[in-house]
Amino acid sequence: MIDRYQPSILWNDLGYPTGQANEIMSYFYNRVPDGVVNDRFDPGGQLGLHFDFSTPEYSQLTQIEPHKWESTRGLGYSFGYNQNDTDLNMISVDELVDLFVDIVSKNGNLLLNIGPKADGSISKVQLERLEGLGKWLDVNGKAIFGSRYWIRAEDLTPERIRVRYTTNKGKLYAILLDEPTFGKVTIPGIILPKKANITMLGVGGKLKWQQYSQNLSITLPHKSLVKKSPAYTLEISCMPL
Repeated sequence: MIDRYQPSILWNDLGYPTGQANEIMSYFYNRVPDGVVNDRFDPGGQLGLHFDFSTPEYSQLTQIEPHKWESTRGLGYSFGYNQNDTDLNMISVDELVDLFVDIVSKNGNLLLNIGPKADGSISKVQLERLEGLGKWLDVNGKAIFGSRYWIRAEDLTPERIRVRYTTNKGKLYAILLDEPTFGKVTIPGIILPKKANITMLGVGGKLKWQQYSQNLSITLPHKSLVKKSPAYTLEISCMPL
């Protein structure tokens, strides 16, 4: 398989084959020098084997992890098609966007399993989730694609809005995971230079902002201008001081 396809990623599971991990990884790196290997040749880290990225399953991290990682899960509780899956046991679009943004803000990737039916088709409940995530990315992709983590991953505003941060091309993105209920949002611990501009992705026009000590107060667009979304992204034109 390595010789025929030269895969960029060698993604193992279950720690198999036992006792041959080093030999397989050496063979892989000799043929694909820029390839990467996950941590599942050595479940639990008991053997101390090499890996390039970790793969926590159905879980998230509580803080930024500088070493690259990838959260893995299905849309439901299965890694294959389950005809009994319904909306009740499937992650919602809002939950999926929140999960995805949280992972990216902490330097992770999301590996999302899709279970097709025997005929190759995708069930309606799965398709709705994928299309919902895609529509969100159509508007907010600048905060995700090619982005990097900031000096901190998250905050909670005085208005009880959860915030996640990413950076991209010298800009800071503050992603609001909850729908704002006030005309303003206050982001703690951010001091901006006077030249900074703030916009909301998907909404035209610059937003008014004021600095109160170390807190940044942003006047949000009128609700009539903002389409309901799983999350709302504020684009700050330059990095904080």
